[in-house]
Amino acid sequence: GKYSSGEPRVVCEPNVARPSTVFFGHINEHESVKPLESLFPNYDKTKYPYDTAGQYLYHRLVKIGLIKPK
Repeated sequence: GKYSSGEPRVVCEPNVARPSTVFFGHINEHESVKPLESLFPNYDKTKYPYDTAGQYLYHRLVKIGLIKPK
């Protein structure tokens, strides 16, 4: 892919759940987050109206109440 991930550094214990999440720090707000049209020509544009990482971040911050809508 376009971005490479770091090597995981996890010690697993047998029979213990270990939830994980993805975290992208210092995003480029102008980077496209739209699905590739060649792979998803009919994706729901009303469900995912943002085109850039900055638009998505703004949407999430408004939704969780950290900033007020413009």
